[in-house]
Amino acid sequence: MGPNGEGGHPLIERHKPKRRNMFAETRMLGEYLPMAYPGATWFLKLRVGRPRREKGAEPIDEGEINLARNFNRWADAVVVTPGEIVVIEAKMWDPSNAIGKLKEYMILARSTPELEIYASRPLVGEVVTAQHDPLAERIIRESGLRYVHYEPPWMDEFYAIYPDRRRTPAGGLPDVQSPEEG
Repeated sequence: MGPNGEGGHPLIERHKPKRRNMFAETRMLGEYLPMAYPGATWFLKLRVGRPRREKGAEPIDEGEINLARNFNRWADAVVVTPGEIVVIEAKMWDPSNAIGKLKEYMILARSTPELEIYASRPLVGEVVTAQHDPLAERIIRESGLRYVHYEPPWMDEFYAIYPDRRRTPAGGLPDVQSPEEG
C-alpha cells in the first residue's frame, strides 16, 4: 500500500518523466536565482520573441497578442542585472543538450517586449545544471556560454525517483580540462 492508501510503491511515477524534470528544474531555479542574483529582476518561463503573426490574422488587442505568444518558445529564466541580461536554461542532467535551445532563446530575447527597455545591456547565456559534467562544462564554455553547477539539497529525492538520471563519470574520455586550465 502507498502512503495515501493507493496500491503500489510510493515512488511510482504518475507524471511523464520529461514533465517531472521540468518541475524539478523550476524548483532548482527557484532556489538558485535568489542566491546567485540577489536583488535582480528575473522572469521564469518567459515567452521570448514577438508574437507570431499570420497574414490576414493580425492580433488586434492585448488579449489576442497574449494568446499568439503562447506559441513562442520560452526560456527557463531570464535575469536582468544592472550590467547584463542573462538567459538561463536549467537541466537536471545532460546539460550539453541545452546549448542549441539556449542559443535560440538568446536570439529571440532581443525582440521580447518585456526586455526591450534593457536592450542596451549585453546578453549572456547560462546553463545551470544539478549534476557536474566536466565534458559538458567544456563544450558549454567553448560555445561561449556560462556553465553553473548548482546541486540542490534535495537531489537524493530526485535520484530516488529517477535513478537512471544520475550522471556517472564516463570512462575512457580524453582529458576534458578546458584550454585555460591546461
